[in-house]
Amino acid sequence: MKALDTVQELIEKERSNLLQLIGTRLKSSWAVWGLEGDEWWNDAPVVLEFENATLWIDWWKFDELRYQWEPFDPERPGIDLPSSLESPLEWRKDCLPEINAVVGNRVERVWIDESTIGFPERLLWILNGISFEFDAGWLSVYNALDENGVSNKREEENCRRRDIESGELVDNSGISGIEPDQFFPE
Repeated sequence: MKALDTVQELIEKERSNLLQLIGTRLKSSWAVWGLEGDEWWNDAPVVLEFENATLWIDWWKFDELRYQWEPFDPERPGIDLPSSLESPLEWRKDCLPEINAVVGNRVERVWIDESTIGFPERLLWILNGISFEFDAGWLSVYNALDENGVSNKREEENCRRRDIESGELVDNSGISGIEPDQFFPE
């Protein structure tokens, strides 16, 4: 899996791949399930299968995204799951209700989400999620402090997001005086 930790890196390296998702439908997803607790094990990648591509998303450090564009094969998933845990793990298809809520819908926009860390006198924007705006719904796959989180709620407070296609910046942070970076070509 590739890794990156800034919005600029994500846009420079993956903008064209993310743009190809616009207009396609989300077909299904895969996630790792803990059998003993019967719950999502959110330290492993979330796999989103679109009509034309498969995107693996894995937030694994405080601000680092690991990802890959590879087909998913449940017989040979390409990532070894830890065997030293108390609970056995397995890959499960369509097991997360937040993702299931948008399966079958068409991607209209892809957003790169940022949030702030630091103190009022020294705030830094960090890469915090990739969100998909569908014709009927919303899905964010975000950094839940070095593990994955998924949500259908469009976060509107203390964040800003960039439209991967137009470069439009939507800033709901309420923070003034921090200029957005110029990552998009004119």
